[in-house]
Amino acid sequence: MNFGDILDDWEKVKQKKSQKPVMEKYLESYPPDQKVYREKIAAEEDRKFKLEARKHLLEMAPQKTIDLHGYTAQKALEVLTQFILECKRENLKKILIIHGKGNHSSSGPVLQKIILQYIQQCELTGEYGFAPRNIGGRGALWVILR
Repeated sequence: MNFGDILDDWEKVKQKKSQKPVMEKYLESYPPDQKVYREKIAAEEDRKFKLEARKHLLEMAPQKTIDLHGYTAQKALEVLTQFILECKRENLKKILIIHGKGNHSSSGPVLQKIILQYIQQCELTGEYGFAPRNIGGRGALWVILR
């Protein structure tokens, strides 16, 4: 390797090093838009608030309960519809629907299937799940109202 090659290599390294500070100087002269930054912070805070609210709803006890034991499928849906509308008017957030496990039914849990379908299609209902064992287990559903 001769001295000319060494100088060429040196110039290449020098150019690469000088490019980085130029870019950094450019970025420093144009700081990020404060509006975009504030919107990003607000969106993150909103997401955290929603997660906390959801966690609170999941942990809270149902505010009102309906027991549909003994109803026919059609009558149970009528009563349930009225119950949900009433709870919505009262601004309740979480309800409990006791439908039973279907142990005494020859064809299995009829109400459970029908009520699950209804809850999934209803505009007023949101998240749902089977109740904890101490308040009904698989024989009851908790429902969060929208």
